[in-house]
Amino acid sequence: MKLTVVVQAGGQSRRMGSNKALLPFLGKPLIQRVIDRLRPVAEEILITSNRPEDFEFLNLPVFSDFLPGYGALGGLLTALTIS
Repeated sequence: MKLTVVVQAGGQSRRMGSNKALLPFLGKPLIQRVIDRLRPVAEEILITSNRPEDFEFLNLPVFSDFLPGYGALGGLLTALTIS
């Protein structure tokens, strides 16, 4: 069985002032730590984001939200469509 995991990395950064997924945690961006934990169990890791260019450094497929401005719900629609 192939396990595909979609990491939603969207958001408007209103409360934090910057993208939470890119904030450093113990020397690495938080999203990198999430990806590192998923690698042993996921055959495929995909990312959805309203700013896909921010995540090119991960060398993983990154998809723009199909419905920009709909927040997590738009990201979920994208995740279900691409997986």
